[in-house]
Amino acid sequence: MPGSSLNRGLRLLRGTRGETLAAALTLTGCGAGETDRHLWVDASGAPGHRAFAEARALSGGTYSCVVLSLHSASVATSDERGVGGVDADMIALCQGFVSGGGLLILRMDEATESGASDLVVHPYSGDDVKPRFEARLAALLESAPPDAGDPAATWATKASADQDRVVSELLRSWSDPPRSAGHASRHALIAPRGRGKSVALARALGALSPGTRIAICGSTPSATATLVAHTPALAERLMTPERLCAEAGYDVVAVDEAAQIPVATLKRMVARQRDAHLVFATTTDGYEGTGGGFVLRFLEWLKAEGGSVLSMDTPIRWAPNDPLEELMNRALLMRSAAAPITGDPGGFRLKELGQDALAADESLLAQVYGLLKHAHYRTTPSDLRRIMNAPNLRLHVAEADSGVLAANLIALEGALPGALCRELYLGKRRVRGHALADLLVTHGGHVQSGGLRAIRSVRIATHPDARRRQIARKLTEHMHSGYAPDYFGTMFGATPELIRFRRTCGYEVVRLGVSAGVRSGEPTVAMMRAASDAGRALLAALRSELARDLPEQLRLMCADDVVTLAPELIESITADLPLPSPFTEAVEDEAISAWALGPRPFELRAEAIRRRLDRYPRFLAKLPEDCRVMLTTRLFERRSWAIAAQAAEQPSVRAAMRRLRRAVKHQLTVEGVAEQIRREG
Repeated sequence: MPGSSLNRGLRLLRGTRGETLAAALTLTGCGAGETDRHLWVDASGAPGHRAFAEARALSGGTYSCVVLSLHSASVATSDERGVGGVDADMIALCQGFVSGGGLLILRMDEATESGASDLVVHPYSGDDVKPRFEARLAALLESAPPDAGDPAATWATKASADQDRVVSELLRSWSDPPRSAGHASRHALIAPRGRGKSVALARALGALSPGTRIAICGSTPSATATLVAHTPALAERLMTPERLCAEAGYDVVAVDEAAQIPVATLKRMVARQRDAHLVFATTTDGYEGTGGGFVLRFLEWLKAEGGSVLSMDTPIRWAPNDPLEELMNRALLMRSAAAPITGDPGGFRLKELGQDALAADESLLAQVYGLLKHAHYRTTPSDLRRIMNAPNLRLHVAEADSGVLAANLIALEGALPGALCRELYLGKRRVRGHALADLLVTHGGHVQSGGLRAIRSVRIATHPDARRRQIARKLTEHMHSGYAPDYFGTMFGATPELIRFRRTCGYEVVRLGVSAGVRSGEPTVAMMRAASDAGRALLAALRSELARDLPEQLRLMCADDVVTLAPELIESITADLPLPSPFTEAVEDEAISAWALGPRPFELRAEAIRRRLDRYPRFLAKLPEDCRVMLTTRLFERRSWAIAAQAAEQPSVRAAMRRLRRAVKHQLTVEGVAEQIRREG
């Protein structure tokens, strides 16, 4: 039976680490430590507490009381205030653990101050990181009713009418064998956290006849943990996404937390499992974030393919209209969406929107965040904190009387010290907050590029009701006019549409990632628009190098169908490339040493390495046998890394890459690579 209150509650404890711990112990009436009914979470890994990484593995668990420390992990043994920031994703996760009638206890510092080190990027200091997100969060949390929630409450979870309806619908659609029916059903099952989505899926699968060939899938073991816990027999049916893209023969395939799998992979799965009933379940508005990649791109595509969407809204872990859930939705904007646009959005204003102004206007904040969330593959509550606090971010918007029509989030990057750039080039350092500058130095091999000033477009989004009006292009041009860097740049999961849009804004492709992105399922493309003589020189060099190296890179990327690139995408990437840079001995020297001694991907230097080894085959013969096998298989036979690793009896692809790089590095030095190769040849 439920406890004294059906509603969940929240207590915010503010003070030093020691003060809030003492208060939490008093509230719970027990010692710190996990039990069947209590969970203590702390990034510092304090005694009796789960570290954040451990807490994430508990997805689907329920507790009467969860105590979450938001003090900095860097001061675990001190009562001093920390320098880290609040982990917004962990707040969203932990509130989902609290069962009906239970209590969430949050421990925070007494005051919100500048100095969160996790958002400090060169050349800023901790004083530049203003805690706007933390101040807003604390104000909202302090408004929560103090009398709700009981740390000793119990809650009896039972099926809702929503859950029963979904189970019946799935079983009805699965009633005929797909082969005899001539077609298979396609469903997406979406629900906010706490609605029993995974249990509904487990109930339906558990009701199938014993001879049904079932496969279940998730991006990680935790994605299917609730499903398997409810119906343990399903543990034997676990498959990886890659396996379901490669082999068929199933009657029913269920994918849980499908939004964590790239859309391109889900589409390949549908194509491969055309004779099976398919259901793709995912949590919306959760701490992991779903974004537009699943909700927009995949669901719309699935409906166009004849699929349907099932939804659940009634919670089963807590009561309907639970005040804690509503408070978390307001505080973390987990259900924010692009606000409807009324009237003709033809007239609009282009302007930069400061972080202080954003934090001071709840409606404006929700509109902007809803737009950016709507357009991205996966947006989490921590992204909201970064947008509000990070000192290197700027926001430009197109605003009409009816609301925000488009938003462009940019980052100020580059101008890195020469010594740091050299360490990046050698793979000795990584740098936070300079994604494009870091890429051009570490992967592109252009040490001097890190010292150039850059503006990177992080995200750009247009309201669905205001598209095809050139608003995004005008907003981009407005942003260009407000800055004077050496170049503007951007990085995103490559699609022909986005590449074409950026080209209309003056950008050109300068690099293609060597593997499919974890989130998008597409390789990352980097594009650049020069804005100074130094920027133009860099752009010209990068473009000619791309023309030289890209053909072999594409052949290796697509080996054994590891990455599948549509002809239209390849055409958009290669459009108007200049004449390729020549393959001189100096280029070959740099390619081999840069790959062996630094963090450059093999595929970006493969053609130069192959040319050198063609002329000096005895250098290859000097390598250990397993490395010769790997180079021959990957480079000359153009097979995948997985096959090359298997041929060399390496335990994994990562191990194979490390082994080969170390072996080549052993024979080379940066200063004498040409002489060394000639001597060995």
